[in-house]
Amino acid sequence: MWTVLAVLAGMLVCMLLASQYALHRLLQDESRTVERQLSLYAQELSQRIDR
Repeated sequence: MWTVLAVLAGMLVCMLLASQYALHRLLQDESRTVERQLSLYAQELSQRIDR
């Protein structure tokens, strides 16, 4: 009985850690995308100012 509970608790902890890791990766990718978009916008704005 305790063994089953320990295994289920371990599985739950692994699932939580995996979901946190996936969320972290997703937010990193989103951050990189937004950073690139912001950089392109800044370049465009700088070019407009230079004209």
